[in-house]
Amino acid sequence: MCLYRSIYTPLTPGESSFRLLTLLPGHFDDEITCNLDIHSISDDDKYEALSYTWGDANDVRSILVNRIHINVTANLKVALQYLRRPSEPRVLWIDAVCINQNDNQEKLLQIQRMGRIFSSAASVVAWLGESRPDVDQAWSAMTQISQALWTARVENEHEFSDATFATSQLSPGCLRQKGVDLDAINWAVIWDLCDRPFWSRV
Repeated sequence: MCLYRSIYTPLTPGESSFRLLTLLPGHFDDEITCNLDIHSISDDDKYEALSYTWGDANDVRSILVNRIHINVTANLKVALQYLRRPSEPRVLWIDAVCINQNDNQEKLLQIQRMGRIFSSAASVVAWLGESRPDVDQAWSAMTQISQALWTARVENEHEFSDATFATSQLSPGCLRQKGVDLDAINWAVIWDLCDRPFWSRV
């Protein structure tokens, strides 16, 4: 990934200095426009941390940061298009942009700080990739299965160990008893979600 050093000013010395990217409002096909500013993790700044895969480093797209065009991977640009709000800014921490990738010393220090950055975020957004028309059905099915498992865990708290719980409760018979219509689930869509590159980085 090629990022111009001119969008960066040196971080403030200390253990809390980091950058946040403000994604400015716009519609899906508008140019991605952002501001990049230095903050302190110890401040009460409300931001979201983005968890994603960079994608192909050779497949890049242009976005505007501090009035300067920089290149980011195509996967990140698409994520920003979907994350952008039409009428209000969104404050994000994104490693590829908020860390100066051309400064090895800064990169090392910021990577060591990532646990604190993620834990201090108001929320963490996981970008799995672009949606498909029936993905809502897949999320609905997985939510239904998750709720069924949670109910079973609460009901059988003293009967199942952690090692045996999942295998005993994920059988088709048990799920059907809990009202999960397995025949109505589009398993191909669920497999598509579970097979995305995002999970290979975990």
